[in-house]
Amino acid sequence: MDELFVKCLLYADNQVILALLACGLQEMTNKMNDSVKKKSMKVNVGKTKAYRPKMSEDRVDSYFETLPTEIVLEIFTYLSAKPLFRCRSVCRRWMCLIDTLTTNELLWRRHCKSDFGDIYKVARMKTVPGLPWFDLYKSMAWWSHLSKAAVIEDEFSSAAYPFQTNLSTIALHNGVIGVHTRSKIVYYDIKTLERANRDAVIGTYMRYQENYDTIVLLNGSLSLHIIRKLLYNPILESRAVFDNVKLFHLCDHKLFYVTINDQLFYCDLTCDRLTSVFLTRCPEEVLCLSYLDCLHILTFKQNIFKLPDKVLSLVSSINGDMLELLHRYQFLEQLDWRIFHMWTFGLNPASDVNTVVASLDVTVVRVYGKVVFVGTRWGIFQIYYEPYVNGVFDFFRSEPVKQWNFMERSDCPVLSHCPIINIEVLELENGHTVLVTMPKKVVVLHLRHEPKGSVSKAIIPYRTVPKETI
Repeated sequence: MDELFVKCLLYADNQVILALLACGLQEMTNKMNDSVKKKSMKVNVGKTKAYRPKMSEDRVDSYFETLPTEIVLEIFTYLSAKPLFRCRSVCRRWMCLIDTLTTNELLWRRHCKSDFGDIYKVARMKTVPGLPWFDLYKSMAWWSHLSKAAVIEDEFSSAAYPFQTNLSTIALHNGVIGVHTRSKIVYYDIKTLERANRDAVIGTYMRYQENYDTIVLLNGSLSLHIIRKLLYNPILESRAVFDNVKLFHLCDHKLFYVTINDQLFYCDLTCDRLTSVFLTRCPEEVLCLSYLDCLHILTFKQNIFKLPDKVLSLVSSINGDMLELLHRYQFLEQLDWRIFHMWTFGLNPASDVNTVVASLDVTVVRVYGKVVFVGTRWGIFQIYYEPYVNGVFDFFRSEPVKQWNFMERSDCPVLSHCPIINIEVLELENGHTVLVTMPKKVVVLHLRHEPKGSVSKAIIPYRTVPKETI
């Protein structure tokens, strides 16, 4: 009747109208009355009655149950991920509705950002091609259940000669792995671990970094090479070279580098021409760089400076909880751990003996959200989850969740070592891939999480919560 579908039962000249809500019944009655008036007919109001059936005692009378599906879905989008999947256990209708939200890319991108912080950007860039945001969220939530993950080991990029020795590994955004060796940079496919359809970069370089559209290389003569992979405009400068560079830090489209005279420069990679801008000169010898809200500098004198607007200011001096400060300002990945050992023992003989001994073996640390990867010079690889002791970051006094020994046997015990020099992480559906780089090989650890029970699109870590009733 007049563009409104009326559910009704007809009995001779009587009619029963069914509706979920009182307002719905009133609207339907008004529509019917208007239609009858157009036909010069009247409704016998005296015989018209409204009846609301009583709910059984074992059923909760919930207004939420009477809401249309579209409104319920809209309400669910305002929940964070954990309450959302707790609601999934309430009833079958809610479970089906929440499962349909797994295809909402904007919703799960927002949940990844709110629950995992800035690390979600790194995870997204280095994930396998085509992985939906929901699967990325599920994979990152699985890290808290790492102890139950199944492990499959593989390896590639084996080095038989000195010029094939591996130096580092970088996971790129399109499912390609860049392996930096002494003679060139070789690219592999993450799924097959075979050579990718991409030309190698030939040359001897000390350090290599790469992102979406830029390759940055530092060679033995301290020349910094910047190469644009894609030229969206013919007027863009394809490459640039800066001399006397001892270290650099690449952060998205920002490149910072330090010269041998401890002068700090900045290069904007989005500009047409690749030119550097002088920022300032550090009064102390620079050890490494990091970028949070602005550039931070760690010096050999154990001081941390920041450079917001070309004005260098002292932030803190490293003393006491050294690991906590290095972690807070994101220096752990760039730090030379031989310097850290010198700081803990040489400059502070009263340091904890266990910390001194452990720091002597560490070669690389990778922080990935709440997960910390540690590699040693003896091939010991450890994974920690939230390594805090009394609220202070300290993996030396924490127990690893998982541990491997990649040491290679040799006839001479002194030579029986296989130092871990680089660690890279990729997210998969229901699991992760960790690349452990050593001079003679790159070990691939596939960490798989198998869902219990029937296959479902629900978040696995939150399926074990008790059922809730509304």
